[in-house]
Amino acid sequence: MPRPFSRTWLLALTLTGCLVAPDAIAWGRRADSPPAPVADRRDDRPHRPRNRRTFVILTGTVTDMLPDDVRPPRHQHFVVRYTGASGRPNRVKVAHNTDLAPRVPVKPNDTVTIKGEFIDETPMDVIHYTHYDPRGGEGGYVKHAGKTYDRLPKRQRRAS
Repeated sequence: MPRPFSRTWLLALTLTGCLVAPDAIAWGRRADSPPAPVADRRDDRPHRPRNRRTFVILTGTVTDMLPDDVRPPRHQHFVVRYTGASGRPNRVKVAHNTDLAPRVPVKPNDTVTIKGEFIDETPMDVIHYTHYDPRGGEGGYVKHAGKTYDRLPKRQRRAS
């Protein structure tokens, strides 16, 4: 008899359907129950299906400045509070690549509009890709005080 938790034992449990799917554990459902509708998820944050990039545009207020990444690719980090579709406040961390776009001169209580890729993370969601896409795909930006920060002028672009 194989010892518990060996590869053979786990394969046998998986093939017989005795293991519960991780998704079912995460949502407190049985493995054979249908997926939870979007309205039943934690809150009204944007939802990103697996293997799909979800770009969002939101306007909010800067609440905190976080330390920057100093090694390439360099990023400026700050937290933005915004109001979700239900009217509840949410917070998101912004990771703005300063190797591809200018640093945004934000400070707490400034209003910003952000377009970027939404990543559902714990403990705080993240929006990144707030710059042009060097490969030609969809990119993002940060708008602050009437100026759009999405790409460096050619003379200022840095090599990673």
